[in-house]
Amino acid sequence: HISVKEIPFIDSLGKFLSKNTQIVILIEFHTDIRGSEELNKSSTEICGKNRLEKYFNYRYPDITKDRIQYACIGESQPIYSQTDIDKIKDLKEKEFAHSKNRRTIVKIIQIKIEKN
Repeated sequence: HISVKEIPFIDSLGKFLSKNTQIVILIEFHTDIRGSEELNKSSTEICGKNRLEKYFNYRYPDITKDRIQYACIGESQPIYSQTDIDKIKDLKEKEFAHSKNRRTIVKIIQIKIEKN
């Protein structure tokens, strides 16, 4: 399920897309660098893309599927590399670095110009 903390942002994004029918977005899902690359990519697809896609289909059926693209990046584009994290001594700070690598990024990738 979608986290309760995430719903206000997701709903504001859904409302924004419903009002702005010319906009196409890309949602990127990133994980931290722990675990295998295969596991991290599949977890972004299962936990991120599939859940969000179902939520948008249910809650905002007016947003066509071609207006939201998904990219399951996994661990391939970390903010903090393993070398960076290994240099951190404090366990809380290490976990903070890992948490920064786990992120979802929303990008506007196209604005369709409607001709009259």
